[in-house]
Amino acid sequence: MSHPVQQSMTEEQQAAVATLREVFDSHELEWKEISPGMFTVVLPGEKKLQTPCRFDVGEHALGVHAFVARRPDENHERVYRWLLERNLKLYGVSFALDHMGDIYLDGRLPLSAVTADEVDRLLGAVLSYADESFNTILELGFAMCLIASSTDVATRGFILLTLMECTPLAFAVAMQNVFWLLGHANEIRLLTSALGREGAVALFVLPFAVSVAGGSPRSRRARIAAQSASVLVLAAFAGFTLAAALAALYLVEERRLQRRAADILRLRLPSLVVLERVMGKTILVSLPLLTLGLVIGGVRLWQDGGGIDTLIAATILAWLVYGAFLVLRPVGRTAAHLVLLGFALVVLVRIVLAGTHS
Repeated sequence: MSHPVQQSMTEEQQAAVATLREVFDSHELEWKEISPGMFTVVLPGEKKLQTPCRFDVGEHALGVHAFVARRPDENHERVYRWLLERNLKLYGVSFALDHMGDIYLDGRLPLSAVTADEVDRLLGAVLSYADESFNTILELGFAMCLIASSTDVATRGFILLTLMECTPLAFAVAMQNVFWLLGHANEIRLLTSALGREGAVALFVLPFAVSVAGGSPRSRRARIAAQSASVLVLAAFAGFTLAAALAALYLVEERRLQRRAADILRLRLPSLVVLERVMGKTILVSLPLLTLGLVIGGVRLWQDGGGIDTLIAATILAWLVYGAFLVLRPVGRTAAHLVLLGFALVVLVRIVLAGTHS
């Protein structure tokens, strides 16, 4: 997790770096040392679930920079006035704005004062101030945005209800339901509240049922098997796509952190530790879906007397790459590169070889 301390660091700087590592580990925080003397750490909260921070060990002082909220959409003067009034009561840090109007907690601590207790107090102050102020900032500066988000949730639900009535698109709607289930928990709660649990379940099941209805029992079983395999494989590919996006973001963010980009905290990107963990969990969920889809498809292929074509071979190769990821458990750039390699095979299957499988 750490980098070797540069020879050019003074003893005071080296002591500060060692203290930061010790405190972060003692609290079991998610942290990463991007370069000697530069740390990113994620503080978990209650109202503000995560507060990304950066600690810089400078020549004479330890700097702490924590992102709190992006530039308010409205009531700027009222929000900034409230923050200035809060500054009179803060310890160690104060609210500040960057040139974009985004809100930070910023502070400096002389290297001579960097002790485990003082760093612990500083972490507690940042977490407390960010968490306590978050809801007020939202209420003052983002009221209309919250209303618009609620409206968007309702709109998505009505669109889904409309699509359900398009019988020729039943299978496509079934696919949409899968991805919708994966990524829209709030909308699901909305429909459950509006239609009841049974109505919401029927909404998701009906398109699939319509798409497999009709024909002999054997043909229905064959259609169910084929479409179930397709649903599972597409759901797995959706997960792999998300993992690839996280991997790409990991590489970009790591490069920006190494270059000490000034706006790295303002962009509100997840920490490298979080990206790496979510990337691994996404693959852990997606690979069993692909495995089950391949098994169902393989059984159907065997029953029909078919053979393995290029598309199936590429899918199996992708399965092997992601399987290797779970077995080897790579970290850092290696993990990101392996995920992107697997995604290249997914692109090959879904775009280049699309239509070659009967």
